Amino acid sequence: MAASLSRWSAWQVGVLFLGFAAVVAFCLRGVPPPVDLAGHGAQLMAMADWLRGEERIRALYELRFHVGYGLPLWLFLPVAWVFNGAVAAKVAMAVTLLLFPLSALCLARSLGRGDAVVLLALPYAFNISYWYGLLPGLFAQPLVLFALAAFVRALATRRVGWHVATAALLLACALAHLLTAGALGLGLVALAAAPWLEARRLGASAKGSVAWGSLVGVALPSVVVGAAELWRLLSRSVAPEEGHPPTDWSLDGHTAWFFRVYGPEGMLAVVLPVGLTVVAVAAWWRRRREEPVAPALVFAAFALAFIAMPKVAGGIYLACTRLPVLAGLASLYLVDLPAKVWRGLALLVVVSMGETVWFHHRYDTFLAGAQEVLMEPVPVGVHGYASLWGNQALGSKHIYLEHVGQWRTARLGGVGHNFFADADHHPIHFKEGKALPMSLGRTPTEEWQGFDELLLLTDGPVPTELAGWRELRRAGRFVLVAKP
Repeated sequence: MAASLSRWSAWQVGVLFLGFAAVVAFCLRGVPPPVDLAGHGAQLMAMADWLRGEERIRALYELRFHVGYGLPLWLFLPVAWVFNGAVAAKVAMAVTLLLFPLSALCLARSLGRGDAVVLLALPYAFNISYWYGLLPGLFAQPLVLFALAAFVRALATRRVGWHVATAALLLACALAHLLTAGALGLGLVALAAAPWLEARRLGASAKGSVAWGSLVGVALPSVVVGAAELWRLLSRSVAPEEGHPPTDWSLDGHTAWFFRVYGPEGMLAVVLPVGLTVVAVAAWWRRRREEPVAPALVFAAFALAFIAMPKVAGGIYLACTRLPVLAGLASLYLVDLPAKVWRGLALLVVVSMGETVWFHHRYDTFLAGAQEVLMEPVPVGVHGYASLWGNQALGSKHIYLEHVGQWRTARLGGVGHNFFADADHHPIHFKEGKALPMSLGRTPTEEWQGFDELLLLTDGPVPTELAGWRELRRAGRFVLVAKP
């Protein structure tokens, strides 16, 4: 058996997982950069406080379960209850990242591919959904690989247990992130069609009733649960609601946008995943007549989903950017690469992980002093955050500084702001007629006066408009001020 096809021993797999776990732990220590992760942490803390009966929280917010988004917030809510929202958000992100190599391994073994796929899949975990801290969307991505692996087993063995597992994974994906579940649905259709196409290629006859019947069975629960929300999003794509952007498809959003936005995060952040996919597709093209149909169909389905998805759809900005990672991961299963090839690529994977770690180190250094200020007890009133520095740092075009102050809300609770309570798809949502300002600008305005305390990120002095406010704590680039 070729080296690329061999199963790794338990200790080899264990070393890989421990090494990746060390990378994940380093990246999530302190104040990690994923943009929305602090906001998710604040949501988790507010959810826990709402359930505890905290009067200030219940007076301002309502708690709701939204079909199609947010499952990981509910799954990790017990962690927030026992510890706090910041711990819960980091644990949720760590578990999600660690699910990537595990799900990659499960699909590799279901499809009969070599375990080397697991190593090559690691860079795909740090995708756009990670850097933007889109926890529900990122959480759904490894569920896609788990569901595909379970469905491959279901079609091969026809056992009820595998069908139930596939249905449960598809439903979990739909509850976490409906857009990703839609792409998964296309992948399952591709797997269901594979036996029929394989038989046609070999000149044999095949009945597809078993595969299609299996598909209907596993998809039915998710279709029933998510139909209303899917219809709402489709309707909003055709006729945008007030306050939501119109549907827009752009070539730039599907191609150059990634290369233009990524930079300090690492030269290989985009180049390596794209390169791995190009190598895999090229190798498959040379061996396409010998390779099974199923992996190619799944890759084509995910690639089509990415290409067809508008940049803005259903009021969701950059909707298409959530999907290329699925096509990239699927490409790794097109063909088993020769041992020399994947070992050479493995060196690039290690370099890519090193770049990721280095950027997290630079970001942590940039926010030195954050730990002291973020643990300062929150006031009884409303606390806010403003970055006088702007939302971008270290030369990156990602808005990493947008939600930094929400780590304080995530850790200590209280009434904060700018953690998605205005968005109807998040669990914690403003009550009718009640709201707080969203992101505060770089220049003080009248709405700043509505806060009892402000955390400022700045290299300069406190703005003159806040001259009468008391300075409570200064550490690094952070200044904490309160009303006199």
